[in-house]
Amino acid sequence: MNVAIYELDHLELVYPWAQIFGDEKNNVTFIVHEDMKKDIQESLGTHYHHFTWIYKSSEQTYVRFIGALQTKLNGVFDLFLVSTVSYRHYDLSRFLESRDIKRLAVNVHSINNLFFSSWSFHLRRTIRHLGKKRLVNKADVFIVSTDAMRQYMHEQGLSDKPIMVIPPVVYEPCVETAENLLTLTVPGSIDGRRRDYRIVLNAYSRICKQYPIKLILAGKPVGIYGRDIINECRRITSDGGKIIFFDDEIPELVYRKILCETSIIISPVQHVMEGRDGIKETYGATKNSGNVQDAIRHGKPIILPQHFKLPYGIESGVVTYTTETDLITTLVKVISDEAVIRELKKNAAANSMNFTIEKMRKKVSGLFADRSDAKYA
Repeated sequence: MNVAIYELDHLELVYPWAQIFGDEKNNVTFIVHEDMKKDIQESLGTHYHHFTWIYKSSEQTYVRFIGALQTKLNGVFDLFLVSTVSYRHYDLSRFLESRDIKRLAVNVHSINNLFFSSWSFHLRRTIRHLGKKRLVNKADVFIVSTDAMRQYMHEQGLSDKPIMVIPPVVYEPCVETAENLLTLTVPGSIDGRRRDYRIVLNAYSRICKQYPIKLILAGKPVGIYGRDIINECRRITSDGGKIIFFDDEIPELVYRKILCETSIIISPVQHVMEGRDGIKETYGATKNSGNVQDAIRHGKPIILPQHFKLPYGIESGVVTYTTETDLITTLVKVISDEAVIRELKKNAAANSMNFTIEKMRKKVSGLFADRSDAKYA
């Protein structure tokens, strides 16, 4: 099968797609940004050469890039997967309409942003709106990460096209290491629109002197909010806390090592996030969190707000909280009882077995089926 995967934005999605589609029967071409190249090569190792790579350079305008793509990407494609598109929807949709594609799959990150955009007096916003509509019309199948997202799309009557639940993640068991210190990690960029870091820092500062725990913020600070959080980390550290944080992007292999050495992931996701063009998304319903995929990939327990709709099949490895006080109580209960931690770890690892490479490859096989095929159900 000839497969093309378009992903200019998210390095963390390139690796699992390469794992899932990288079997002998597929000839896979990735369209990615050159800034990802070093991390991709390190992550894939010798498998890097099993794929064809088309890179967009930082100096290229998108129009020139699309022009070059017209020449470089030839032939018939059994599947073209738009893994992420965050800008230039109109130019991309026009390009796709000019290609010989048997099946176009669009991976939906933010449902409302894609389906509920609207006309505007702002020209660029209107062009984005038109591009999204063309992309939605051109798509043969939509991919979402959770059953709750598919349910939302059905309830809203957003499309009569197939909607498949395929989270871009493959379980990779970590090599067990002796834990000198229980480690809590909040993965991802320090972005107040996405996660509430203050609730975590407040809870940590209340218990860190009583319990020997380490906190890692595994992401780059974003804007004023991110800098404020880093300054708060410095203050807590100077008062005896053990917090590791970063001032810049974390290399992919370092990020994976951090998560492998993590005891429990904390994901203080916001209930509602305001995205581009002022369109709001509800975490767990119209948008998934990459933190959940981090937990699945590494078989780690995760602590989430109670409002987040959990993906099916991971519940026994999840602990939820409602308020800051409840988070403190939850953390104390978990970290003060080794039996609780062992049970959560065992459950999380067992749940992640539903996301082995064999099972994920079976899931994506439905992308090559006809619309009438029962695999689309």
